[in-house]
Amino acid sequence: MVEEARCADEILIQAAAARGALGQFTARLLEHHLADCVNSCMEGDRVQISERLSKAIAAALKAS
Repeated sequence: MVEEARCADEILIQAAAARGALGQFTARLLEHHLADCVNSCMEGDRVQISERLSKAIAAALKAS
């Protein structure tokens, strides 16, 4: 859009829409996939898994 010299307001609206969609995707991933992942592919004791989850959630929230 920038290369096409579109108006800044159009670019900002599209960027906000993309950011919103990514936020929704992240929320769905956390909601539906995280529990399965903890049970099937995360290794370590409860403390290690908890630390991994905390880091992943913090990164996801920081990015949104």
